[in-house]
Amino acid sequence: MRILFVSPEVYPLAKVGGLADVACALPKALKKLRQDVRIVIPKYEWIKSKEKIADISVDFNGHKMVSVELTSVDGVPVYLLGNDKFFGGKVVYQGGKEETLKFAFFSKVVAELIKDLDFKPQIVHCNDWHNALVPLHLKLLQDKTPTVFTIHNLKYQGAKPGLTLGGIGLPKTASNVLEKRVVNPMKSGILCSDIVSTVSKTYAKEIQTKTYGHGLHTYLKKREIYGIVNGVDYDVWNPEKDGHIYQTYSSKSLDGKAENKSQLLEEIGLPQDLETPLLGMVARVDPHKGLNLVAEAMPRILGSEKAYFVMLGGAGERKYQRIVERMSRKSDKIKVILRHDEKLAHKIYAGSDIFLMPSLFEPCGLGQLISLKYGTIPVVRKTGGLADTIIDFDGDKKKGNGFVFEKPTSVALGRAVRRALAAYKRKGVWRGLVERAMRADHSWERSAREYIELYWTALRTRQ
Repeated sequence: MRILFVSPEVYPLAKVGGLADVACALPKALKKLRQDVRIVIPKYEWIKSKEKIADISVDFNGHKMVSVELTSVDGVPVYLLGNDKFFGGKVVYQGGKEETLKFAFFSKVVAELIKDLDFKPQIVHCNDWHNALVPLHLKLLQDKTPTVFTIHNLKYQGAKPGLTLGGIGLPKTASNVLEKRVVNPMKSGILCSDIVSTVSKTYAKEIQTKTYGHGLHTYLKKREIYGIVNGVDYDVWNPEKDGHIYQTYSSKSLDGKAENKSQLLEEIGLPQDLETPLLGMVARVDPHKGLNLVAEAMPRILGSEKAYFVMLGGAGERKYQRIVERMSRKSDKIKVILRHDEKLAHKIYAGSDIFLMPSLFEPCGLGQLISLKYGTIPVVRKTGGLADTIIDFDGDKKKGNGFVFEKPTSVALGRAVRRALAAYKRKGVWRGLVERAMRADHSWERSAREYIELYWTALRTRQ
């Protein structure tokens, strides 16, 4: 099957969040299953291409020239769409109206590209609001290529008041899909694609409710929403061959994990006490990651429990940066590092004993799946993909692989952390839990096969 995978970012060419990992790993898994898959992303100024294919002209408030260049990631061809006005600059996402304009332009270029490419996709797979206008543009061009639209995070929709249909390159006839003056790309993707999917079965149900629907639940309830859990790229996230960590290790040889813990403690400036459990967290500084819960719970927990905590926080809101910075000042057992640091993230997964993901909502989550592979036991809130992948150990001693709590409160988080710390003290029990977590298979192959079935469903739907 010929598949064109559309994304605003792809690892390692451009990465801000988990979508970049998905946009690399899923196409790679599809290729291993003998699918003819190509990726298309904007050509940001730091990306180098291997060759130029063509220049195309796109009418977007006047004609704009776009270069079509080619590179590859892990053997998968990647089309790079270049235009200095829209894709210049040093960031993937800059926020505001300019960001919506940039990706509205990207969506229109992708639709035009399909018309001109020698590669004729049988499926166009779009991801999140940044290319959610592609299915609408294809309909306007009377292109009958089926589209799959995957929602990775419904909270972000690209809707900006004051941006008109004409201002983002759409004709007035598109008003039967989108409001004229509050253009919502995410809504367009939901209404115009042949198949709508998201990244876990629980999240597929949650987004059809008012609580998690972010204003679009009434439209989502009219569609069948497919949920497919993301996988982990074990070529990148694997303690047996990870070049970023201090020492490789496996479930059969856990001495290397202790060495990772020792060197991580030294690097971040905490005492090298290997008997004391180390809690880790790697997350964007975003309220939905449950940072308020962490900021309230951790000083209390560490005031009465023997443990340490390290948090690596990537890009996010300044308000929540201040919240976690204040938390770190309350205890010398807490270290907070606020920067994007891919290498340090790998070290935290490898060197920590327990991994926190107390998300208020979590479409899928990769952190809990990565932490399992590194033998770092997750503490998660029961929501979205966390509910689908983590089984509470105290509730099921044979299948449990983490510690789960339900209420989005610091008290509930604290109780779950204390249960994990109690289990940690039982060395034989903890080692068995670690070994089981590391043996679990959350690779992309199973998910990729589910996507192939979804593509066939889209083809049958269109026929």
